[in-house]
Amino acid sequence: MTRLVARAVGLSPQQLLDSFIPGMPEHLSGVLALRQTLFGASIRWDDAAYLCWRYRFGSETQGRGECWVLLLDGKVAGMVGAEELELQRGRERIAVWSTMDIAIDPRYEGSGIGGWMNLRLCEAAGCAITIGSNDKSRTMIARSFRRLPNRRTYVLPLRFQRIMRKRIGVSWLAKAIAPIAEHLVAAWRWVAFAGAQGQFELKPIHRFEADSLDLLRRAIDPLERQVGRSVEYLNWRLFGNPRARYSVIGAYDSGELLGFMATVIRSDQGGPLTLVIADWVADRQRFNRVFRALCTNAVRTAVRTGAESVSVTAYHARSEILLRR
Repeated sequence: MTRLVARAVGLSPQQLLDSFIPGMPEHLSGVLALRQTLFGASIRWDDAAYLCWRYRFGSETQGRGECWVLLLDGKVAGMVGAEELELQRGRERIAVWSTMDIAIDPRYEGSGIGGWMNLRLCEAAGCAITIGSNDKSRTMIARSFRRLPNRRTYVLPLRFQRIMRKRIGVSWLAKAIAPIAEHLVAAWRWVAFAGAQGQFELKPIHRFEADSLDLLRRAIDPLERQVGRSVEYLNWRLFGNPRARYSVIGAYDSGELLGFMATVIRSDQGGPLTLVIADWVADRQRFNRVFRALCTNAVRTAVRTGAESVSVTAYHARSEILLRR
């Protein structure tokens, strides 16, 4: 494939290999320009801050992986990020690169650059994963990776007027029915969540400390495969991300941290608000009660903030038993 791609872009195989390198400070402007060309108005955050938070760009103090760039004619023609993670099962840990943020200059579409960059990273990493895809990358990802079962998204509607208007198509009828549906769902929540939080003290977490490390150890199920977490990783991911403001709530019993849940309020281009449950960890011995208490708090927070729904995407059997309820 290296030979084929090299021929398509007018290079020798070795020149192509030499042109695919970890991004340095001088490449940041080219990466920003490429992303602006491709994604334009959909970038509603400080993209330079995001890229420097996620990737090193030659720094020893920022990022958790490299932003690999393909330089053609002295310009960034393609990029793909690789976050360095560990996959964990019990005490066993395996280093893995999680590929993301792939982008290709439109002038080189159809040259095979995207698939080639992914294969090069897989070769360099030894073990690579990717989570999700877009319309342009879906076929390439499916060919390059072994597909695991899809994650499932669960949604709890809280406000119904927009939903009813979309389903019924008659504005006045939707406006009349929506309050009835909302009162019925509120009554169901009162029954379903009764007593869920009583035994725990729920407090905001603004920084993970040593007690979080104890929780991470107690939460490990020796039979589960998961992305390994550390205190430093959680602080970086949940409190350093310039693209999202996460709210983290901890569940305590007699001062001991038994679990936490991270949520974020999102709106699609000024549309209705959704509270997204983004991450959670709970003591394995008390998982059901802790997770239920944290979910209850998330739903009540969504109601207070005026969100239309609560959403969570998961692939974790123990969590999903409760999420389905």
